[in-house]
Amino acid sequence: MTRHLQTLALSAFVLASVVLGGASRAVFFAYFALHVLSIGFLAWGLYRLDWKELHSSERPLMRWGIVALLLVGLQLIPLPQSVWVSLAGRGELAEEIVKLDVAPVSGFLTLSFHESVRSMASFIAPFAVATVLLATRSKPKIAVSAAIVASTLLALLVGVLQFLDGQESRLYFYEFTNRGYMVGFFANANHMATLILMAIPFIAALLREGRDRFPRRNNEFTVLGLSFLAIYGIGVALVGSMTGFALLLPVTLASALIIWPMGRRNTFLVFIPILIVGLLTLFLFGDQLWLPGDGGLSSQAGRGKIFQTALPALMDFFPVGSGLGTFEEIYRRYEDESAVTRVFINHAHNDYLELVIELGLPGLLLIIAFGFWWLSCLKRLASSDASPFAWAAWIAVGVVLAHSVWDYPLRTAAISVLFSICCVLASAHLPKTKPPQKARRSASRSQKQRIQL
Repeated sequence: MTRHLQTLALSAFVLASVVLGGASRAVFFAYFALHVLSIGFLAWGLYRLDWKELHSSERPLMRWGIVALLLVGLQLIPLPQSVWVSLAGRGELAEEIVKLDVAPVSGFLTLSFHESVRSMASFIAPFAVATVLLATRSKPKIAVSAAIVASTLLALLVGVLQFLDGQESRLYFYEFTNRGYMVGFFANANHMATLILMAIPFIAALLREGRDRFPRRNNEFTVLGLSFLAIYGIGVALVGSMTGFALLLPVTLASALIIWPMGRRNTFLVFIPILIVGLLTLFLFGDQLWLPGDGGLSSQAGRGKIFQTALPALMDFFPVGSGLGTFEEIYRRYEDESAVTRVFINHAHNDYLELVIELGLPGLLLIIAFGFWWLSCLKRLASSDASPFAWAAWIAVGVVLAHSVWDYPLRTAAISVLFSICCVLASAHLPKTKPPQKARRSASRSQKQRIQL
């Protein structure tokens, strides 16, 4: 496959992921089409991947990905009944089986085999695109970034039409969605806000790249880039996600540092306060929607109750967990029957809590390890002449990590694919693009003329 065809395929895959992967439980056609594409990408990536050619900063990411896959695979290994009963949280279930007079059989580490398989299938798309990017020595950073920005712009256009058409609009892609809100290709308005926030640093990176490549067009690129940033900022406002508002300021400030860098040491010192401000704002205001509408308000208001109900489940199944994808079924066992309403809880609205409930101690260790890896990327980026696209990817990963405190963005294929791409770009060695020779000569000549004047 030629380089241009490869770049086109990656860009098309980004667009397809955003359009088809906007819900944690997608419709069959979208789910099937995206997975067929993902399997093809995965086969292509595995065929071309060469471990020896990976950069030293890319190998840890690949190792942790393999560890995560092995951890999930272990849940599908049959266990003797005596071993299964001894695992945390299984004793009460075993007693219920005895009362039903059912003959004991071998069990699995997961309490729901089909849900774990379904959840494993959702890993195919992000793992496939990450494998392809890792196997590609010359990362198509500009094309992929442009695809992220363009697909987000398309989602914004669809969202505006939804907003103008009202709650009964036929432009909503899913039956269960936040009607009355600007959700684009998503079912959840918060996930639409996540997409916009992830795109903002890539706008800054493209602006910086244009200014570096064509110094004589600095003003034009600045006006164009700032116009896009303004449009996307307005988009966050129209979505109506308080999480989006909470993260908009720190993301904008961090993106501004991509356009106007402050030096290595100052960059590192400035990013830490921005992270702290973003997390504090998120904890104070990031758990609700603010625009009037019927869809989504009830699901946003009960996060405290969800956490309170889910914590006993975490304690009961720790350290082995209940199994990947089993939160929905486990949660029902801990709900107060007298307080059950029509609101359907399918996720913990906190990916960290849900992951620890499902995977136990190994899931907690994976979260900690990934957090250290992400912070180590900041140290490496701040101490090297890194590409603006690596910085943009690092910021976008931070957006998802912060948003996961109040929601489940990674449970959608769209966000998980973009998250995977950003992880690779943040870990890859992406040197800054030097301006073309002619542009450098023109800039130098213009500078000399200004000095003479």
